[in-house]
Order: sequence, then structure tokens, then C-alpha cells
Amino acid sequence: MGPDLLGVTTRRERAWLLRYIQVPDQVLASGDPIASALSEKYQKTRMPNVGLGGADVAAIVSYLEAQAK
Repeated sequence: MGPDLLGVTTRRERAWLLRYIQVPDQVLASGDPIASALSEKYQKTRMPNVGLGGADVAAIVSYLEAQAK
């Protein structure tokens, strides 16, 4: 359904991941080339905006970073 997240922190910049996880709809609407390419590759499947706060998003990215090690 979507990309494998294993190693995503080595493929994407942390700032981009933080923003994309927090407000994926806004990132896609802004014309972001990475978000647009992912949307096309995965047949317009959208990552939902679940209303996470900054601390929650940072915790998710930290978890993803730990899994990549």
C-alpha cells in the first residue's frame, strides 16, 4: 500500500520527515516533489493527517531512526 519505512531516516532528511508525518496533506498540496512522487508511485494513496503534535512526531522519527540501526 505504501513505502517500506525501514531505513526511511537514511533516505529522507529529518526536517522533511517531521513535517510530512505531521501535516502530510499540506506537504503534498504545496507541490513538494518527494510527496508528489510518492503519491504517484503509490497510486494516489494519501498518508492521513492524524493531528499529531510536534513531540509525538519527534518520537515517531526517533523510533524510526532507532530501527534503522
